[in-house]
Amino acid sequence: MIVSPVTERRAGRFLYLIRGYDIMNKHLFAFLVLTLVFVSCAVAQPLVERVPTDAVLYVGWRGADDLGDGYAGSNLEALRAATELPEALAQTLDVIERANAHNPDVTMVTGLVRTIGEASWRQPTAAYLRLTQNPDMPVCFVVLWQAEGEVGAGLEAQLNQMVARVSQNIPRAPGVPGSWLSVKRADGLVSLTIGEASADGLDAAAVGATLDSNADFKRTVSRVDPQGVLVVYIDTRGLISLVDLAFDAEGNPDDYEMWLRVRSALGLEGLNAAAWSSGFDGKDWRDDLFIDAPAPRVGLMGVFDGDPITDSQLEAVPAEAPWMMAARFDLGALLDTVRKAVNEIAPDASPMMEDALAQANQMTGVNLEADLIRGLGSAWFAYTDPGATGSGMMGMCLVNELNDPEKVRQALVSLQALANAMMGQMGAEAGMRIRFLTSTDQDMTMHSLGVPLLSPTWSIYEGRLYVGLYPQVVMMAGDRIRAGRGSILTNEKFQVVRARLDRDEATAISFADLPATAEGSYPNLVMMSQLAAGFLPMFGGDTMPMLLPPFARIEPYIEPMGQVAWSDDEGYYSRAITPFPGAMMLGPQAGMDMTSSAPVMLGTLLPALGSARQAARGAHSMSNARQLVLGMFIYATDHNDEFPHDIALPLDMGYLDTPGVYLTPASGKQVPPGFDALSKEAKSSWLRQNASYVLIPMPKMSEIRNPSGTICLFELPEDAANFEALVVGFADGHTQAMPIWEAEAVIMEQTGKTMDELAARQRNYQPPTQP
Repeated sequence: MIVSPVTERRAGRFLYLIRGYDIMNKHLFAFLVLTLVFVSCAVAQPLVERVPTDAVLYVGWRGADDLGDGYAGSNLEALRAATELPEALAQTLDVIERANAHNPDVTMVTGLVRTIGEASWRQPTAAYLRLTQNPDMPVCFVVLWQAEGEVGAGLEAQLNQMVARVSQNIPRAPGVPGSWLSVKRADGLVSLTIGEASADGLDAAAVGATLDSNADFKRTVSRVDPQGVLVVYIDTRGLISLVDLAFDAEGNPDDYEMWLRVRSALGLEGLNAAAWSSGFDGKDWRDDLFIDAPAPRVGLMGVFDGDPITDSQLEAVPAEAPWMMAARFDLGALLDTVRKAVNEIAPDASPMMEDALAQANQMTGVNLEADLIRGLGSAWFAYTDPGATGSGMMGMCLVNELNDPEKVRQALVSLQALANAMMGQMGAEAGMRIRFLTSTDQDMTMHSLGVPLLSPTWSIYEGRLYVGLYPQVVMMAGDRIRAGRGSILTNEKFQVVRARLDRDEATAISFADLPATAEGSYPNLVMMSQLAAGFLPMFGGDTMPMLLPPFARIEPYIEPMGQVAWSDDEGYYSRAITPFPGAMMLGPQAGMDMTSSAPVMLGTLLPALGSARQAARGAHSMSNARQLVLGMFIYATDHNDEFPHDIALPLDMGYLDTPGVYLTPASGKQVPPGFDALSKEAKSSWLRQNASYVLIPMPKMSEIRNPSGTICLFELPEDAANFEALVVGFADGHTQAMPIWEAEAVIMEQTGKTMDELAARQRNYQPPTQP
């Protein structure tokens, strides 16, 4: 059956995209379902006794109904009581359902979110991935919910409804088992299985040996908090073997050999497993990560090895810094690793890499490797200084403890001179002079780019490189050093956080004084939350939930946070302590990056952002249509009131400046490269075939009786930003969005033809032969 694009769009993009996909896309679909389920529970070891021992991925969530003894009196408990997120999510689903009451696919999805989201959030939940012996579908993915009574029955019914709908719309490929998507319920458990249901967790005998008896699992998880609210385990060796199977199944020995070289060069053979836990630490929240990669580590796995950050190095960070980060990163070691990897993976490319470096040296007049890369140290610092530009991230200062300050200074001065020459040549063409300027502040020499808004500045002072977005940032760094006012080591809040992290020798450490930054960041978060909540009453919601409470209600629960990372002979570790999940949004970077959001905001932000994106595309399409109609009017004025009979004529005859106005943002179409070099005939032909708008044949302007009601141009439904409406242009020059059914009726009454017939006429139009 052939389904029109308009019908497909009304039915939803999901089924349209997955219909007819091959077996590899079914693997992708499995991971999409994983994402759907766990976005619902955005934020132990539950049901691990039901997970087979050969699982290569395990995610266990304890469930919000019983978060353990740590929940009572925690900052998270207080924050949860102060927000109205559940009400906002429920109302969002109501609005979506009312707006799509005619669409069973949408109501099925909202029903799944209500049922699966509720079960996944409240009940103990586990998900796991295991390998199978079926080469056509080598993975099996299972989600388990501990859901009894009516909750389990409702969950089972919703899942079966989804399975029936998906099975109806996705043809099963050869080799895929008939039970590749199945739902079961027994003993207070509900399972969703994608792949062979050989071990869905419901039958303990069928599962056999379980993950909690796996020595690698127990050893890896013991390095984090095994009793965390959320526990994740990844058998990386098993996942790498899955990639091995995929290359082997392709039957191309050259590709397989290349993969083996890449695997070896990157050091992936030494990567065994990883575990992450998240849970309570007193009244705060703690995250632990362990990557099982025993020494000696080679390839990229060894890049982050290094000596701990010392206290003497931390003295580069001022005591007043409300945010700081220090880490080891050796650019010279990275270059050595890349050089070795290129030689192992593609030996023929190794000389090309060296030639590229030599050419860069010759062009810049600087030995980039010896003087710059090797001159930089491995200890890097970043901090914000309220004494420079305030507590926000615009006052961030980047610092490097140099191996050879003089070589780096000479290299940067030479590169700056080259940049000045290049920018001076480009600026002269526009009557401007763009360059780095040199200034001094006491005994510090600063180099600043003289442009508006931002003025990146660098200076080398007392053996360190300082870089900031403004000269005030670098200048303040010099003032701090000369004044000797103390470092972050004397900051009492930093001392407390560092002691709680319990790791003095760390290769990376970060600190955020959230009580000092939260008041400045909170207005941005309130604005973000209102972006979500404000759409609800506009589109049918009965109330407008307050997603965030007044700042004073959560201020008592905001405390400093920190994170450390380190390595030993067994692998890599990371530990973070925050007052509650997502608290970093109260740090200084929240004021700079309005697009970031924590999982707590995701469920309500996505519908709002989707609406905003659709509205922006609609406005762009309206603007394009208005330009096209204006071009038609100017053409008619110059041609005895005759409207153009060919949509390409306004551009062909210079009444429009760019072919881009013929395309809508939602169409995804792009003007092809080299369009301007095409002949007039080729340009016109491309426009007729690809334009997102259709021109309606019109009489003379003076013969149109009702210009404000006569459509002269319409947007193709499949290229429209809105599923239910399209942009139309009228003979009096105005444009508007009109429901598709109404536009179809007006156009049929006006022309006696359907929109499809008019679109076909435009695509097949042949200009008259020139005499």
